[in-house]
Amino acid sequence: MELKRSANEKWGTDCGTFNRIFGLKNFDQIRLIAQEYEYITGQPLEKDIKKEFAGDILDALLSILRYSTDSSEYFARCFHKAVVGKLDKALIRLIVMRAEVDIEDIKAAYKKKYNELLKNDIKRKTPGYYQKALLKSI
Repeated sequence: MELKRSANEKWGTDCGTFNRIFGLKNFDQIRLIAQEYEYITGQPLEKDIKKEFAGDILDALLSILRYSTDSSEYFARCFHKAVVGKLDKALIRLIVMRAEVDIEDIKAAYKKKYNELLKNDIKRKTPGYYQKALLKSI
């Protein structure tokens, strides 16, 4: 498998292989590649990506991989990061983007991943009318 060769079987990582695969394949293909990678190597692709990359490229590859494998969990992570980190612009953007698309799936994934309701975390971390507007949207 090309990803395995470019990451694990030699010193250093061939970033071009990862960039090409993650940049040219659709999300369904990346999900299948990740499944096949784990089947062949015995470990998740995410683990090897974390070993081989750092900084912005790490963040980009993990975002693409996580979105491809479970978009609801990916957005649950994004919401958690925004709520806990008090990243208001990110929180607003997420709610606007996802409110009429898949917010119910995201809330379920959030509950499963963090053992808390998204609504409760928003209540604890946001004030006043801003909080009320956010809660009305989810």
